[in-house]
Amino acid sequence: MKHVLLVDDDPDILASLRILLEENYRVTTAENGAVALRLMTDSPFDVVVLDLMMPVLDGVELVQEMQTRGIATPVIIASAASNLDYWKRKLRTADAISKPFDIDALIAKIERVGGDTAGGELGSPPGSPPNRVLA
Repeated sequence: MKHVLLVDDDPDILASLRILLEENYRVTTAENGAVALRLMTDSPFDVVVLDLMMPVLDGVELVQEMQTRGIATPVIIASAASNLDYWKRKLRTADAISKPFDIDALIAKIERVGGDTAGGELGSPPGSPPNRVLA
């Protein structure tokens, strides 16, 4: 099961995403980049879903610090920033998704950048219908 780190300063977004993703992923949350960096030094993650605009250590600073420390975990930027493509290119992140986003689109990005799961799509047995979080 993939281990996903969600980083956002909005507790409602963290709680909602945790509920929507935890059926298919091991989910850990962090309310800012400083907490996320501490978590990444203690435990490996398969994917980081990261907001850009946060207090303490923002998403840009977190990605730069990850690169400095050699933490190669793929990052998906999830932000309402209008210049999302610019930040994806500048920070060399694996992907980006604009808020608000469709949960199925986020899951597809997590699956693409996080590598294979052991048992098919989102942990389903091969040949079974995909697990849909939202209709």
